[in-house]
Formats: sequence, structure tokens, C-alpha cells
Amino acid sequence: MSDMKLIMENFRAFTEANQPKPFPLLEQYERKTLTEAQLFEAWERQTLLEMQEVFNEGLLDTLKQGYEALKAGAKEEWEIVKDAFGAAMKKINDFLASVVFQALELMRKTKDFLEPVAKMILKVWNKVKVFCSAHPLLCKVITILLVMLAAICLMAASAHAADVTQGGVELDQTGLDTLKGVLYKLGEHDMEEEVAAKAIQLINQAQRAQEATELSQVVGQTGDMIREANDLIAAATDSPEGGPILKRMAEVGSKIVMSIGDFGLEATVGP
Repeated sequence: MSDMKLIMENFRAFTEANQPKPFPLLEQYERKTLTEAQLFEAWERQTLLEMQEVFNEGLLDTLKQGYEALKAGAKEEWEIVKDAFGAAMKKINDFLASVVFQALELMRKTKDFLEPVAKMILKVWNKVKVFCSAHPLLCKVITILLVMLAAICLMAASAHAADVTQGGVELDQTGLDTLKGVLYKLGEHDMEEEVAAKAIQLINQAQRAQEATELSQVVGQTGDMIREANDLIAAATDSPEGGPILKRMAEVGSKIVMSIGDFGLEATVGP
């Protein structure tokens, strides 16, 4: 079998995946039994669990055996592995078709989560990459699809982002992530997790607002913690050792996921 024919068959197998199944989590959100934060948290948890079930070592071995048999034109070896290979391909196709469908639905229904959805898609892509050596041609097709989808999310999120300023200076995404990371750590250190969560949520909402938000004008405990975080960032910026610390805080801030816990609003750091 030629490489071109193999590529086309792999592409057809992926695009002819089963029709998307219902999306119960989104239905619950539309019935207002889930908040947006709860919807995304549940979807992320569900997707990661399904991903672990699909991409196991047995599946990777099957893909590798099937791909090598097809590439070598080894008919006897192919006859032995073809049923298992087909089942493995279907499992991957069904999972990815579901992720793409659900991601598009979330983008359409909840524009507030464009950026988190993009990050979730990139997590799926990072997992998909582990079987690239077992089936490189299929990997190329799936990678293009997932990266394009993530790029659409990020571009749309950027288009919807409002200006967030501190002392009249606009904060870019790295600056906002750094601020959220410092707030998260302050909440941990001072046993003020809920105040920190509210401050982080305020920043998220400010990014989605129609008008610019000046953080120095925020009042109450939330405003006090934001000012304390900004003071720490300013001190770290002026310090020779501050660069790595700020970089780490930006990494933490970029992974924060908001949810509603037993005691109110919660901020957690994802993988």
C-alpha cells in the first residue's frame, strides 16, 4: 500500500467518525443547573479521564503493529492485527470527534471560556503526540486539526479581551497571569483562599468586560490583596533574582481554574 493511499485512508477514517453524542454537561448549563465555572471544570475532568482510558500502552502497541504491517505490505501480519487495529482507530476517532464537537459547542455557547478551551485542546494534543511514533501519518492529520482548533480559540479570546490596567498601564496576558499567580500564592500563605479566588475571578471578568477595568480602583479586601500582589510584583521586578520568580508565577496563573466548592468560589492550579 502506497504512503499516499495510507494517508487518505487514515484521513477518511478520522473524518467519518460517528455522529457526536449529546453533551449532557452543556445541557445542564443551559438549564442553569451548572455555572460556567462548574461546566468547564466538569468538562476538563471528564475529558482528561476519557483521554487516560483511550491512550493506554495496549492501544499504542496495536497502532504500531498495524502501521508497520501496512507500511511493509505484510499481509499475514496485517490479518493478525487488523481487527484490533480497527478497534483502536475507532476508539481514537470517537474520542477526538467528541472533543472537537464539545469544544466547538463550548466556544459557541460560552465565549468566556475560549482561552481555557484552547488550553484543554492543547493538553489533548500533548497526549496525542505520544503515539506519533506508532502512527506518524495519522498523527499529522490529528495534530493539524487540534492545533487549528486551539488557534481559533486563542484568536477569538484575544478579540474578546478588554483592557485591564494597573495605574493606567495596560497589562498583557503574561502580566495578568503573573498577577493571578501571585494572588493565588498570597491566598495560600495568608489563609485567605476565598479572597484570592474572588480577586482572580474579578480579573477574569475584567478581561471579558466590554469596557476597560482599572485594578487600582477595586475596593475592599479584594482590592487590598490586588494592591499587595502588585507591590510584590514591583519588588520582584526590581530585584536581580526576581525574573525566575515572576516567570513561575505566570506559569501558575496561566493554569488556574475557577470552580464552586463547598465553601464558595475556589481557585485551583491545573496540570
